[in-house]
Amino acid sequence: MKGKWSFFLLAVAVFFSQTAVGQTVSGFGIKGGVGLADQNFAYRDGFANEFKHRTGFDAGFYVQWLKKSSFNILTEFHYLQKGMKSEQILTGQDGPEPLGSFLVENRVDYLSVPILAKVSLRETTLQPYLVVGPGFDFLLSYDSDFFKAVYEKFSAVDVTANIGVGLQSGQLLFEARFSQGIRNAYQTESLQVKNRTFTALVGLTF
Repeated sequence: MKGKWSFFLLAVAVFFSQTAVGQTVSGFGIKGGVGLADQNFAYRDGFANEFKHRTGFDAGFYVQWLKKSSFNILTEFHYLQKGMKSEQILTGQDGPEPLGSFLVENRVDYLSVPILAKVSLRETTLQPYLVVGPGFDFLLSYDSDFFKAVYEKFSAVDVTANIGVGLQSGQLLFEARFSQGIRNAYQTESLQVKNRTFTALVGLTF
């Protein structure tokens, strides 16, 4: 918990330090959408589980700093669902022969705080832009029956690299973003786990 709140205080400090150095707010808004998340389970012996993507929600708000036409800084706060789907094999009582399989949802919820540089490519009615920067995702909860032993020992903070493209028209924007864990969300001598998420967002800026 100590490490979790240390990262949270760092993110808040970065957020409010913008005004401390004389930078001004140029806008704010909301974003929401859906994400395709999965997790890479890499074992020391080289074996890697293949999991399926799970669909989750992403909803939050942001503040845009700097009153410049082509370059801004975004500080965002999102409720973000990560995780994956795992395939479980059914076997009969009389032997190990598989009788079928079923998919199980494994969900991990975060408070995601990305801090992004936003570069607008040109000033037109339809304005394309790029976003890139780090993120600090604070673990809120998890829901899993089959991987509880792993998730209950997940790191309190998942540090990520984020890159995305967007298109803004007036107050409306559309954005696609990819987030990759920089460090392991879970790590032992035999197993390392990292998160990754692709998110499609719709937003309003004010």
